[in-house]
Amino acid sequence: MTNERDKDTLQPSERLGVFEETTRLKTVLMWGQPGAEAVLAQLLPKRISCFECEFDVPEAGNEFVKARSMLENHGVEVISVKDLFAKMIEAKGVKPRVNLDTLKTELKMRGKEYYEKYKDEEGKEGGISGIGVLDWIDQMVDRDVATYGESTAIVMNDVLSLQSKSGLPLANVIYARDQSNLLGRTWVWSSMEHDIRKEEVGLYKEVLHWAGIVKPSEVAEVQVTAGKFEGGDGIVHNGICYIGVGGRTNLCGVTEAARAILADGLRVVAVYDGKRTRKEEKEMDAMHFDTFCMPCGKNKMVVCEDEAKRRRFIELTVENGELRISRKGKFMDHLRESGMELVPLTKYEQLHYAPNFVNIDDNSVILSLADENGLTEELGTAGMSVECANLKEITKGFGGLHCMTASIKRE
Repeated sequence: MTNERDKDTLQPSERLGVFEETTRLKTVLMWGQPGAEAVLAQLLPKRISCFECEFDVPEAGNEFVKARSMLENHGVEVISVKDLFAKMIEAKGVKPRVNLDTLKTELKMRGKEYYEKYKDEEGKEGGISGIGVLDWIDQMVDRDVATYGESTAIVMNDVLSLQSKSGLPLANVIYARDQSNLLGRTWVWSSMEHDIRKEEVGLYKEVLHWAGIVKPSEVAEVQVTAGKFEGGDGIVHNGICYIGVGGRTNLCGVTEAARAILADGLRVVAVYDGKRTRKEEKEMDAMHFDTFCMPCGKNKMVVCEDEAKRRRFIELTVENGELRISRKGKFMDHLRESGMELVPLTKYEQLHYAPNFVNIDDNSVILSLADENGLTEELGTAGMSVECANLKEITKGFGGLHCMTASIKRE
């Protein structure tokens, strides 16, 4: 008897699945333009907001529109989770808690509370934006009203900015890869490290189930609970599911997802950063696998060698029904022995989002930024098509184009 997952293998191009990071990209999830929730987070210290520095939220919204259009111009179907959230609010008949003017007032009051609480934190790591960023609130809310209607926009902004259990805005929802990751045909729901991000997972999960994007007949779902897992740590390339283990994802989280991914016929490899796992070093500069390493062709990998050299290679297998963890050696040795051509990046290039690009297929990519790295020339010389989304503001939130896109269908 054929089960549903067996049926999936009969028509791979028609069903959800990501078995290779560099095959033709068909469908991605993106959130939508950042709004009031991102404005409020400018008034939180970076240790809480998870942003790198202050950024222009209205301009970040313009960058999002451009990036989405670039993907669509390549024939990629872009599903906006924010649009689906609005439709779900309408379909469920959720009524606004307050009127529009009161919502705007409450948003500004919340921002002033953050400012007063954190304004005296000193130093580059703790500094927050000036209170003047609250001038963007009306613009952001009015844009949502024009897009979704007043009632829906009020509910949406209330949920995103004011109603979280943590008391923090869901300011990082734009980085739509992190809440989950489709690896093979296993949909792994994240368990996030930082408080400001934890409630994003439940929001995405509710919306995508309501919209019918996630279907039991197409994917196996795993909710990581005991460990930590964030979607940016998972990449599938050449039959291997690489999962970064460090500041955001731990080995326990990998073990929770491993059996289902192995059932898809993929190898599962943890790329282990010991010091960041033990919190002996800060994780933000290389928080996920996709911030330092990215395939860019069938047998080619862009990699920051400084980051790769510090990591170990650990393989997970199932033997006699038991999950087995085998420490194989150095990750850099694995890359060299695999026969892949390596495109080396400096630490400076890695810090400027060079590897955080999106593969359209095995011969074309869209970069997050181009000014601070040589990938445009280097990959172009190798015959690849290279474009740039020029995400100068969005990347200040500590994420690039790959962080913004959750691939759910590749050929």
